[in-house]
Amino acid sequence: MNMTFLSSFRAGREAVYPETLRQRLQQFPLLADLGDAGLRRLLGEANWFGLPGGMLLDRTGENNLALFLVVTGCLGVFVNDERGQRRLVAHVPAGETVGEMSLISGDAHSAQLVALRDTELLRVSPEAFNALIARHPRVMLNLMRPRVPRRSPSCRCRKVCTTNRSRSACLRRSWTWD
Repeated sequence: MNMTFLSSFRAGREAVYPETLRQRLQQFPLLADLGDAGLRRLLGEANWFGLPGGMLLDRTGENNLALFLVVTGCLGVFVNDERGQRRLVAHVPAGETVGEMSLISGDAHSAQLVALRDTELLRVSPEAFNALIARHPRVMLNLMRPRVPRRSPSCRCRKVCTTNRSRSACLRRSWTWD
């Protein structure tokens, strides 16, 4: 996998990241209820890396059940249609997450994720995620709230949306993705 791990620095036992990364993450709806100490703890347990445009996000091995936060850039969500052709069904912009449904359910991924341009991601392991929600339960509510309409059987297609808070997609009921 062609990922570039971005630098953090150690100051004693604490990982120190650039202030710009911390400021971006504070704007994420997922992390809205996390204070500075909680954000520092999350950063200390996460991996920050870059994925060049056009590269597939490898979600095998230890990435299988990881949660990824899109810090900058954009991921494309690709699924195979009924004819076996790969189709782009959604964009995941900065401020959103991927991998949450597999992390929670333990099910296999149903889509491939490709960086549509150079993208920075924060990888949160299942163990780090469990520790995060044990300390900050509202994070789980923040994570699931935007997904409820996506999983509803009455929601067949949704309008394309260009905001940072919702994904754009038109999916058949039989398709799921995360």
